Formats: sequence, structure tokens, C-alpha cells
Amino acid sequence: MMGAVHILPSPGGDRQDPFPPMRAPLIVTERGEAWVPHPFYPGMTTNVPLCEGLAVAWAPCTPLRQVILSIWGGNTEIPSDESVTTTLSRPGLKRLIADLQSIADQLDGLS
Repeated sequence: MMGAVHILPSPGGDRQDPFPPMRAPLIVTERGEAWVPHPFYPGMTTNVPLCEGLAVAWAPCTPLRQVILSIWGGNTEIPSDESVTTTLSRPGLKRLIADLQSIADQLDGLS
């Protein structure tokens, strides 16, 4: 099982409890790939490229009152074609922001 994962959009708004890390160990290969737990199929893992950095772009999706969010792996030095583009509601976007803030807060506690 992947452990900590939130499927967005999901009910609820701001995060109150810390967003925990994945419970299963990750395996990083010598070829720069990672075996990670699959978020939708418990007990399964999938091999994905491990990118360094990311690029984010967005646009309003006014008819649906949502945002189109495009996230790309890599950076200008090591670009990648790995990406995901999705629509998120305002509550879904707020939940994603809260999850990311929770991760940053937990990293601050590790140093």
C-alpha cells in the first residue's frame, strides 16, 4: 500500500494533521528511475523516471470554475518530457497547497 496519498479533489479543505510520508520504501535504480507504490492499486509498484526539479504552469478553467495545472519533471539543465496536466477545483487546489506546506513543515523538523 502506498501509505500517505490524497486523491484530489477530495472532501475537506485545509489540512489539520501532518501529511505523512509514504510507508513503503522507495527503490532508486542506477538508471535514475524509482520503483514507487502505485496510488490506485494497493500492493503494486511501478517504475517511473526520477526527475530532478519541476516546472509548473496553470490556467483558469472558467466554465468549470477550476484551474488547469500542468506539472513537468526536470529543470532547464536536465529537462524531461515527464508531465501531468489536470483540472483541480478551488478546494482541491487548497488541499494540494496544504499538503505541500505540511511536507515543508515536516522537513524543517528534520534538520
